[in-house]
Amino acid sequence: MEITPGQAVAHDIGYCFSEVTLVFRSSGTPFFNPQVRFSQGSFTSTDFQGSSADYAVYVDADFGMPNTAETAANVGR
Repeated sequence: MEITPGQAVAHDIGYCFSEVTLVFRSSGTPFFNPQVRFSQGSFTSTDFQGSSADYAVYVDADFGMPNTAETAANVGR
């Protein structure tokens, strides 16, 4: 599909892994810059929309919030 300037287009898309949110919690000292490193996963089955799915993901490094010492908190994403 080609979209031209000024043209409005709606297209609903859904991906299983695009909805993943990791929540970090600390009952002690507030933290900042939560990280996930070297994580992988795969999925082969029927996805949440009833479609056949077969894929794999690899995360080398991903960084979350809060991201500075000044904004440190007990909950982050």
